[in-house]
Amino acid sequence: MIERLGSDIRSILLKPSDFFPSIKNAGLPLAYQHYTLLLIFFAVLAGIVRMIGNSMKMMDFMMAFPVFGPIIAQKICPLFTEFGLLLALGTFLIGLYLVFILGGLLHAFVLLAGGEEGIFQTIKVLMYAATPVFLIGWIPVVGIIGFLWSLFITVHGLKECAGLSYLRSIMVVVVPIALLVLFLVLLLGLIASLTKVLNPLYWM
Repeated sequence: MIERLGSDIRSILLKPSDFFPSIKNAGLPLAYQHYTLLLIFFAVLAGIVRMIGNSMKMMDFMMAFPVFGPIIAQKICPLFTEFGLLLALGTFLIGLYLVFILGGLLHAFVLLAGGEEGIFQTIKVLMYAATPVFLIGWIPVVGIIGFLWSLFITVHGLKECAGLSYLRSIMVVVVPIALLVLFLVLLLGLIASLTKVLNPLYWM
């Protein structure tokens, strides 16, 4: 699996329209192995980045207190190493199962769009499409490029593996995201309204 990982990554990133037809009849375990290897890479680097970022922020904050700050920082900052390890482990464990949950939710939209290739094809597409996110998603700010790239690959994957047209594949990807954004906007609006109404000063 490791031997072909590099060539698979290149094909997924650069030629998804050629890659997905070649793995359409392949089993789900092969895709899961690819997904798991890159998930380990992502989880470790994301944990390290978060650990360093939090440690530096704490160090800068404590330096504002010249008397006791350095001493406290020396005691607290090493704890962020353990936090980074826990974050890496948590990210890995969540990622192992999250792809199946997201795959099931996405497949509902695939069915609505007329896809007839089965849920395993949808999950397999998500596993391979996660490649850009796992490769660069751990980098602050730059990670958004990985997310958008993954969406692009998902569209190609659904077209080839779920038997959808480009337009329907785009809709299957865009509609759930639009619904999620709408839900979050409504939720934030509701929270803001409740906060305002429950504030005693609002009624004075």
